[in-house]
Amino acid sequence: MSTRPQETKIRKPYILIIPGQLPGLNEYIEAERANKYKAAKLKENTESYIFWSIKSQLKGLCIAYPVFMSYNWIEPNKRRDKDNISFARKFVQDALVKAGVLKNDGWNQIDGFEDSFNVDKLNPRVEIEIGEADIGKRDKTETKKEASKHLASAEKRKASSVLPSQTITNVDGNNKSKRVLESEAQDSGRDSFEGVPEIGEI
Repeated sequence: MSTRPQETKIRKPYILIIPGQLPGLNEYIEAERANKYKAAKLKENTESYIFWSIKSQLKGLCIAYPVFMSYNWIEPNKRRDKDNISFARKFVQDALVKAGVLKNDGWNQIDGFEDSFNVDKLNPRVEIEIGEADIGKRDKTETKKEASKHLASAEKRKASSVLPSQTITNVDGNNKSKRVLESEAQDSGRDSFEGVPEIGEI
């Protein structure tokens, strides 16, 4: 499914890879029915997990322009429905805002998105392309002002905020980041990184 307007051109995208499965709509609803605090904790843990993938792979990136996001959801099997899986877009986009990559996740920041679905039994993951949308009608001077404001705001948040309590530091490059995440998951005896509930665990 794609919400990309036909006239929108996308610049070369930034790549974000999140190892493992993310909780979907069904898992979130089940958590909410069990306990509203459990649902809030599920969201918090998932966003913290995504946050560290963002910090290790998109260091210092701040995008003030509208973006178009392409999600490739790679599952270990076909058990979960596609609409259930793609609900996790909300977790990803909220984490991008918290990390300072996006100013917000509203209409002015996200021009659209598309989803594709594949299976890799041994290496489930989410591959995301974040491309700046070249809309062409935006005032360049105003856009530069927005970019400057966003960069200043992101730096301010970075200086004052406390990062989520995970242990990954000084990880460079997608492949190394992925190996470190998977290694820590294996050491803890989990299929996904610590802090993210297993699918079906809720």
